[in-house]
Amino acid sequence: MKIETEKYKKEKEANTVLIPFYADRQLDYEKQIFYRGGYLFLQSVYYQLQMNKTCRKLKQKYKFKYDINAILSDLVYSRILEPCSKRSSFKAASEFLEKPFYKLHDVYRALDVLSAECDLIQSEVYKNSHFLGKRNDKVLYYDCSNYYFEIQQEDGSKKYGKSKEHRPNPIIQMGLFMDGGGIPLAFSLFPRNANEQTSLKPLEKKVLGGSDVRMRRSSFFVTLTRKSFDIIMPAFSFQMVSYIHLRNVGGYDCNTYIHNP
Repeated sequence: MKIETEKYKKEKEANTVLIPFYADRQLDYEKQIFYRGGYLFLQSVYYQLQMNKTCRKLKQKYKFKYDINAILSDLVYSRILEPCSKRSSFKAASEFLEKPFYKLHDVYRALDVLSAECDLIQSEVYKNSHFLGKRNDKVLYYDCSNYYFEIQQEDGSKKYGKSKEHRPNPIIQMGLFMDGGGIPLAFSLFPRNANEQTSLKPLEKKVLGGSDVRMRRSSFFVTLTRKSFDIIMPAFSFQMVSYIHLRNVGGYDCNTYIHNP
């Protein structure tokens, strides 16, 4: 038995793979030696959300030739791992183990489609998110924020308004819903010079069934400020809408406080 064990150890040693490194040898010019693999665990979640099927629907509708699934997935991975511009995201994706076979101009062309089909994508993501686990639809969070653009003149939805960063640049407003687990549910974008109440109506349609993103009308509603609550009250048709000023909750866990105030 001992002889067999020694023989097995020698065979394992013989199968050892050695990778030589030379300190005095220069690297080959323009040869990639660095690869990013951190996106692989995100890739699993991406395909569990069946985003590839959503992209297939878009391709059948618009008949474009580029691979929008590859573009969208790489943009998502880059946004999570290393947030940067679309151009820099394309450069970062070029260092992935699976290099993109599309061009940078394809990324810019795909942005118009992704923007036009934003509601469909949100709806499909929410519907397919149930494959990853149960969503907490007993508590609903909502708040607004704004984002500035480094431009000098208003352009489209980018309007002058009160910025959270006190910048003089045109900005755009975002209204975001999250479920009780802190997972985004739906969002909408609107000009900063528009009333925040106008952002709630389209979101209400999404949340209450307009786009397959459904929430029970008896959900517990939580906002950050009294101002948001005053805006929401006349705009929403929830059977039960409640307000909690989270800044007064202190060090308590928010979900614990909601169910056991």
